[in-house]
Amino acid sequence: MKKKLTILAGLLTCLFLFSACSAQVVISLKSNWADGGVAAPTGFSETLTYDIAFEKNDLGSMELRLAEGSSYVVETTVDPSYESFGEYYSVYKLKSTLTLRGTYYDTKNDREIVTFGTTGDANDKPDTVVTEVWFHSLDGGRNLRPIRSVTTGYQHAIDPTSGSALSLANYTVTIDYNKSATKATVQLTNNWTEEDLSDENKNINEYVEKSAWPKTQKFTSGDLQKNYSCFDAGQLYFVGRGLTYKKDASNTVMLATAYGKTQCTFTCKEISDRSVNFSVNGGQAVTTVNTAKVTFSNSGNGQDSGPSRTVYYARNTESSPNYYNVPVRIEETFAYDVGDLIFNLRSVVR
Repeated sequence: MKKKLTILAGLLTCLFLFSACSAQVVISLKSNWADGGVAAPTGFSETLTYDIAFEKNDLGSMELRLAEGSSYVVETTVDPSYESFGEYYSVYKLKSTLTLRGTYYDTKNDREIVTFGTTGDANDKPDTVVTEVWFHSLDGGRNLRPIRSVTTGYQHAIDPTSGSALSLANYTVTIDYNKSATKATVQLTNNWTEEDLSDENKNINEYVEKSAWPKTQKFTSGDLQKNYSCFDAGQLYFVGRGLTYKKDASNTVMLATAYGKTQCTFTCKEISDRSVNFSVNGGQAVTTVNTAKVTFSNSGNGQDSGPSRTVYYARNTESSPNYYNVPVRIEETFAYDVGDLIFNLRSVVR
């Protein structure tokens, strides 16, 4: 009998441990962007505009030389009549627009690869990546749960498999979530036609060709809320605004992306004052902000991409009620062996 009880106790212990390991870790957020109210406030509107710089690393010979007119703009509004699963909710809509103009330059061979978006000609398009994400407020425990995202990209990319130094991608990624955001349907669409990708039409010049990525396809990602709170990759920096940062504190979430699901851990590396230069509603320039330096590290499918993104969030002080937890600087790895894009906040309009 004693032996049976011991076995039973062991089984119960295993079950307890399994349940504990399987429990979802829910990230706790506050609506720092909306004076603490959990519902999406009617009429809320915010536009963040950033200047862009490129910082080359020493690993490769490719360089992006940015031209005037490059920008990064993030607009957040509330859609009071968004229809979600047959019901109407007031939800957030976030639209980020990245516009790049300039030249890819081969420093090793001292030559231009391609110049784009600089002439004003209709056929001379800048690189653009536009992402729109619809997501719930914190009201009712919805915790910024994603509803839908649409990303449209027209951009040059280093593509060693193409046989060229660069490829020009032209794509749309749509992600639709079920009501509980436990499952997402991802639709990848290559916007080039078969004629565009034909041998006679695919070359932009001797160094650049139109990209066959992504291959148009549709797939489903499941178990998105199994271990962590799930968000769309396009709302990641906004989610980061909902935290109160302390040095070395970290949080992990699940992200749905064009490549499937991935875990993302953001860690506060440093609390410090930082020199800045931005205005709020056209007022006097803000020149110093106390910030939390937060790194974002993705991992999944046995691979760890490391801290490829760093965001400096304005911390809460008496002088910062209009920009608390706004990202004042963003550093993103542009491409391996190339460098980083740096976004510095220029203006906040509400």
